[in-house]
Amino acid sequence: ESVNGITVIPFKGKVDNRMVYVKRASDELSQCAQDFVETLQSYFDKKKEEHA
Repeated sequence: ESVNGITVIPFKGKVDNRMVYVKRASDELSQCAQDFVETLQSYFDKKKEEHA
């Protein structure tokens, strides 16, 4: 399944995948990056609820 052109592939038999992003401590995330993180977090939250 694709979200905004990003395909998420879960580990076989796992529904507890984690989202990891890395940023420099001295820099803030851009608005675009913040929106990206929020979109992916919502996606993972929805998938977690579907598999609960």
